[in-house]
Amino acid sequence: MTATAVRFVIPELPPGTPAGTLFLTGDHRGWSSDPQGWAFQRTGQGAVLNADLPMGSLLSVKVRILGTDGRVTEEGDAWGGRAPAHKAVIHEDGQTVTLSLAGWQDDRQGRGDRHVPAHRARNLRWPLPGGNSWCGCGGPKAPRTSCRC
Repeated sequence: MTATAVRFVIPELPPGTPAGTLFLTGDHRGWSSDPQGWAFQRTGQGAVLNADLPMGSLLSVKVRILGTDGRVTEEGDAWGGRAPAHKAVIHEDGQTVTLSLAGWQDDRQGRGDRHVPAHRARNLRWPLPGGNSWCGCGGPKAPRTSCRC
């Protein structure tokens, strides 16, 4: 297959991005944790990587960082848990693939308290025997009665 130039862009690194070498991994590299040849260059608030990949490649990729302490950390969700891989199809020369990162995985792996805003928790209803329901705003409600929340 013919190789084509692809530009991977991280528009903005998440808060708390550790110091170290940002690099791309994925199924095209066997999910390697070696940054050699796949390191991003930091640019202001984000980072850029220029690579050559075969036209028609179907990619699943993630960003990892090799920290100054030698630890490899993978991108994650906003709560420190795992994030799904970014999907891309390489279909044109000079294609840009934008990678938006929500956060980094941490030792908790996303377990722990995820804040639920009070206004959302207050509007939950749980069914009770007899057709009544329990409303988060303050107690049992008979069917078809309005709730305070």
